[in-house]
Amino acid sequence: MLGEFHRVLAPGGHLLPAFPVGDDTVRRTEALGHTVTLDFHRCSPDRIADLLRRAGFRVDARLVREPDEAEKVPQAYLPARKAPDR
Repeated sequence: MLGEFHRVLAPGGHLLPAFPVGDDTVRRTEALGHTVTLDFHRCSPDRIADLLRRAGFRVDARLVREPDEAEKVPQAYLPARKAPDR
């Protein structure tokens, strides 16, 4: 999937993945009063940074913040950039 982001993003363009940190999958079976099957896959910032680099992005920074009162796990942000054409 990250390769497709790289393909369609303009040279020099930015990508900001944001995701919950962890190494597990959480399944929800109810949302807003409806029965659902929804899986959330948590990842480590190192893993996502590696996938971004493999897809051709440069990772410019890493931010991991503590969860706020509505969250259960830390949240990560990895601003990345596609290399500009030369």
